[in-house]
Amino acid sequence: APMTKHEREHLLHHERVARKLEQENATRWTNGHVTVVPDWRWERDTARDALLQQFRTRSLASFGLDDQPLALRAAGAVIQYLRETQRSGVAQITALRAYRAGGFMFLDPQTRRNLELLEGSGGKAKGSLVSVIDQTRTPMGARLLRAWLSQPLLDLRGLNRRHDAVQHFADDGMLRAELREQLRAVGDMERAINRLLQGTTVATPRDLAKLRDALRALPEIGRLLEGCAELLDDPLAQSAEPKAQSVERSAPNGKAPARRVLSDDLFGDDDDEVPVAAEDIDEVEKPSAFSLQPSAFVNGLDPCADVLDLLERAVDDDPPALLGASNYLRSDEGGEKPRRVIRPGYHSMIDQVVQATRDAQSWIDQLEVREREATGIKTLKVGYNEVFHYFIEISRGDADRVPKHYERKQTLVGSERYITLKLKEYETIVLKARERLKELEQQAFADLCLTLQEHGPRLLAVSRLLARADVYAGLAEVAVRRRFVRPQLNDGTALHIAGGRHPVVE
Repeated sequence: APMTKHEREHLLHHERVARKLEQENATRWTNGHVTVVPDWRWERDTARDALLQQFRTRSLASFGLDDQPLALRAAGAVIQYLRETQRSGVAQITALRAYRAGGFMFLDPQTRRNLELLEGSGGKAKGSLVSVIDQTRTPMGARLLRAWLSQPLLDLRGLNRRHDAVQHFADDGMLRAELREQLRAVGDMERAINRLLQGTTVATPRDLAKLRDALRALPEIGRLLEGCAELLDDPLAQSAEPKAQSVERSAPNGKAPARRVLSDDLFGDDDDEVPVAAEDIDEVEKPSAFSLQPSAFVNGLDPCADVLDLLERAVDDDPPALLGASNYLRSDEGGEKPRRVIRPGYHSMIDQVVQATRDAQSWIDQLEVREREATGIKTLKVGYNEVFHYFIEISRGDADRVPKHYERKQTLVGSERYITLKLKEYETIVLKARERLKELEQQAFADLCLTLQEHGPRLLAVSRLLARADVYAGLAEVAVRRRFVRPQLNDGTALHIAGGRHPVVE
């Protein structure tokens, strides 16, 4: 269908802006580096296959793309480009929703500034609407609230669902207080998951620790949210139902084959039509058997107990911020505890290297006492430096008493330094331990991240549900404190406010 004036204004607010952008882009493309994307990546079938593979589904019907071939081709091309450039980071893209201009109120940047939704007159949060009504307990809840304020929902059913949720928490003060307290422990669960899904180049041990801490709070939060599944469902998923499919079955008498319209021209030139195979019709009309957007509620909030169990077994209590900063060889007894990413008992090879190294170091530490007793040389001592590593040092006056199995390593003015085959063996174990442990730690962490990435959709679904619960509970807290009254919404054009008060002015 042709792009309407209203839709064009959503992209470019003024014709002069459009011309200016066109000139700037022309200059940039002329002087800059341009990577040409092959035309075949934009083809309908190629784009469709890319999306099916990305979302692990058999049909795109649930995404509402059947009547939007241009959107399908654009989304498919973007996914292919991201796979090529971002690789593992694409795993966090688990669904898509067609943006329909009629579903939201469009607020351009100037309007948002004038309304002081997110920033006050001084360009800071103070004095803005969000500074007054933001009582969220998590960063992901705060982000969601700002997104809702920047893009107000217009759908009446979706708005009423949001108000129902706020009303529920406003009416139950005990539930609201307990939930808000538990949400403090969740932190920025969504950010930790997204970093995890981007792989080890982005994820850090602290991200896994934060995710573990958030999951520890889920059982209690799930108990508090029992019976809230419908309230916490995404209103957009309920209000933005896909339109009727643009696919018609062949009539039983075989009069007309099913055809699909391909609107491949942005400004409404003649559309192409292609026949649709029977198997494609079945595929479109059947719901997807594989959903990568799992519900966070299945007989209660998904506690992700299996993920938590894995993190509890794998990640140490207080891991260092970065890989390679661990000290597995520090003793647990007395003094400062070792800092490590992988918890003892999870990775057998790490445990074996740690134990072998500690045994070797213990043997070296006791070598001086043993050799003094065995040789009777009181001047004998065991030392270490960065150049020659471990050595046995004996003064020149006792040189005639040196055992035959000692090998001279270095001659000094008043002493000789020696090494033995056994000392070399244990020295090798100790010196190579740190590099070996670093390699094993990196591999164990990478394997752990890959395992956790398989649960990414579940974890994201839970984090987004918690963000909505955080927003609803926070808005309910504001409503109770300030004695706000729930508005009665309808499809009419009249706006009636009795005894209203401006929240920011107060």
